[in-house]
Amino acid sequence: MDSRELRRRLEEQLPLVEHPMRYLGGELNQIRKDPAQVRVQWLLILPEVYEIGMSHQGLKTLYDILNRRPDALAERTYSPWIDLEARMRRAGIPLFSLETHRPAREFDIIGISLQYELTGTNILNLLDLAGIPIWQKDRSDDDPLIFAGGPVATNPEPLADFFDAILIGDGEEVVHAISDGVIATKGAPRAERLLALAQIEGIYVPSLYRPEYDADGALLRVEPIHPAIPKKVKRRYVADLNTTAYPTKPLVPLQEIVQDRLGVEVLRGCTQGCRYCQAGYFYRPLRERSVSRITELTTEGLRQSGWDEVSLVSLSTADHTQIEAITDVLSTRLSPDHIGISLPSLRADRFSVALADKVSQVRKSGFTFAPEAGTERLRFAINKQITDAEFYETVRAVYRRGWRQIKLYFMIGLPTETKEDLDGIVEMMGKLRGIGREFGGSVSVTASIGSFIPKSHTPFQWEPFESPDSLKEKIAFLKPRIETKWSRMKFHNVDSSYIEAVHSQGDRRLAAVIYEAWRRGARFDGWSEHFSLASWEAAFRAAGIDPLSYIRRKETSEPLPWDHIDILINKKFLIKDLQRAREGVILEDCRRGNCSGCGVPGSGTDIQLAEAVTAEELLLLKTGDGPAHGSSLDPEVPAQRIRLVYRKLGISRFIGHLDLCRLLARAIKLAGMSLAYSKGFNPRPKLIIAAPLSVGTESLCEIAVLDLMQPVPPGEICNIERYLPDGITVRDASEIETAGRRLTVAATSAKYLISMESLFNGSRSPRTPEWLHERLAAYAAAVTWEIQKQSKKGFRTIDLKRAVLRLEAAYPELEILKAAGWDSAGPFLALDVRMQSEGNQVASPSLILEHLFELDHEAIACVRCLRVGLAT
Repeated sequence: MDSRELRRRLEEQLPLVEHPMRYLGGELNQIRKDPAQVRVQWLLILPEVYEIGMSHQGLKTLYDILNRRPDALAERTYSPWIDLEARMRRAGIPLFSLETHRPAREFDIIGISLQYELTGTNILNLLDLAGIPIWQKDRSDDDPLIFAGGPVATNPEPLADFFDAILIGDGEEVVHAISDGVIATKGAPRAERLLALAQIEGIYVPSLYRPEYDADGALLRVEPIHPAIPKKVKRRYVADLNTTAYPTKPLVPLQEIVQDRLGVEVLRGCTQGCRYCQAGYFYRPLRERSVSRITELTTEGLRQSGWDEVSLVSLSTADHTQIEAITDVLSTRLSPDHIGISLPSLRADRFSVALADKVSQVRKSGFTFAPEAGTERLRFAINKQITDAEFYETVRAVYRRGWRQIKLYFMIGLPTETKEDLDGIVEMMGKLRGIGREFGGSVSVTASIGSFIPKSHTPFQWEPFESPDSLKEKIAFLKPRIETKWSRMKFHNVDSSYIEAVHSQGDRRLAAVIYEAWRRGARFDGWSEHFSLASWEAAFRAAGIDPLSYIRRKETSEPLPWDHIDILINKKFLIKDLQRAREGVILEDCRRGNCSGCGVPGSGTDIQLAEAVTAEELLLLKTGDGPAHGSSLDPEVPAQRIRLVYRKLGISRFIGHLDLCRLLARAIKLAGMSLAYSKGFNPRPKLIIAAPLSVGTESLCEIAVLDLMQPVPPGEICNIERYLPDGITVRDASEIETAGRRLTVAATSAKYLISMESLFNGSRSPRTPEWLHERLAAYAAAVTWEIQKQSKKGFRTIDLKRAVLRLEAAYPELEILKAAGWDSAGPFLALDVRMQSEGNQVASPSLILEHLFELDHEAIACVRCLRVGLAT
């Protein structure tokens, strides 16, 4: 199937699914290349829904790096949601890329990011949708090479039989070696290509390693089967983040995503040594970006994206040695343009009032801390180096500065945990309430409770996962003692944590369980509404595997499934640190003390800290050009009010109202214009759209009104079109009166043209011309036509004879159809409706199609509707 036919079939399905914009591509800064002009083609996948996948910075970085190569291209896709997956299978639509809607099978390499253990069934589902054999052993020379990478690859064994190769470590540099290797071996047999890839440092080819078991089924070792490949696969890491490529023209989604902001990685790695934290060991050594490089990436990234917020990303951003200089520079440069700064959860012992003030200049929200445990004793056991006194002093500082919302992260089931540690969580929550009362006003505290999961390559990798029944008892103990009028508790699903723990500790035999669970319908297992413990339990039984054998306590002398993966952390160090945990002994942060001998090459010399900036350098960085145009927060009266008229056609009909508001505001900023903002803790752009369209409806005559802080010739507003998605075109911009008037625009009536072609051709129950004329005649003859419309407030009676101004069969002018890009043969309806009326007697096209023509939701969704007139 070629991309044009795939796109046609896809668009037929999109009106019938939730969030259709997930599947259309066309994002700002998307890169499209001609496949005929490159030598290697990558399809990058994060096996989650679009909103999560598009939030992942690592995939965006590889996308940027690969597309900088003239001989390579990279496109993307994500897991289709349940609704579209079902329709893709029925309509014969294979997995496709977002950039060109080409089938996934046409790419040379499919690179899948492993960020979470429970996306395994999604991965199998994606391969199956692509028409690619799920098991590596079943693939032919014509199939794409299936790669994986990411933190879950620290124990690749449960998924090993599904992948051709797995990257261990950072990908920015090694993707070039992979690309070169794939180009050099094109046309060679698959086995020969895999052998060549296995000789690249950091590349694990599972088919070239064989697990061995004893007579009782216990794992003995995983050994290479070819002399040319290493006994252990060493992790790759980039040594210098300042010289490593990073996207300055980031992909910007057309719909809201989970992390809908610019992400700038400020450091990588961590030396705190929290004994449960796999990422803290996997990403060593610590490497900081310089203040000037962070400023450069932030400024250019915002200039190219139009986002109104930047997130300073890392495992522990407040640990950056120059964090106060960074936030000082960025807040000075960004706050005039109403651009906020956000940080990940803060360490209470690194909290700074000055830091808090800087990041809250534009938006003032709550604070998130992760004490993890309720007592000092348990915090020291897990190497969380914060005392109760330090924590409560931090909370006082937060309340003293006017914040009233705090979120805390705790874990239960940690090694050495006792009843007193649970009591400590309850006591801590109570003390927070008391401290809040010292400063008056209402306070809100949320405790988020997760279960400890032992992870590979950590000191706690030998510890057990506590039984789900025991963890549920602890939650039942905490819940009534924490939840009050001022505090609440959220907890992660214990059963899904149990399955995650099995995956994190599993060996290669677990692949059969994952396959069986997928075959039984498992997918999106990280979503509570889709996770089914029963499906997994049935899969374990069918595969003849006892899950408890993986999550028991292990002896430090026994082989582990991941011993052949060398992430550069010494196993003897982990054993020694496990003993320190059991004794409650703190291991000092090696960034500030002596090298702890964890095994990372360089013995501490690989740590790369940012140089301190001088006062002169700080002033120079603060006075540089901002991302937009230097607007000011000071003026209270907008300089100019603009009335914008635009069209919304084609694929843009799937953009919802709130997303469209964000797109317009973003485009105005990208065009170098200064939107006015509201006041308050969370300023919003002053931009409103008249009579918002429902998703799926097109229009020739949309109207938006907006306020600018600095006047521009109205004709220049049309320049925003270059930053808008396909289908949105600006027809006119004019200045209107602002003096003393609130920003508002109200529509009084609207005219629509409705194509009924989908009901006459291809409908599940095709209608006839006689049916259409009968319905129109019945309506014309009626004196009243009352219907019941349901809303959040209940049912309301609407008389369509009062709400509808005109309804008749139509014969539209060819120019209208041409302007809309329609090639429909009809029949058509002309519909005029009230947008305002006494008694709220108003109606929409979908309401009329439902109640007058008795169409169901699916039929209505397939009817194309065009707004051709809007009166204000």
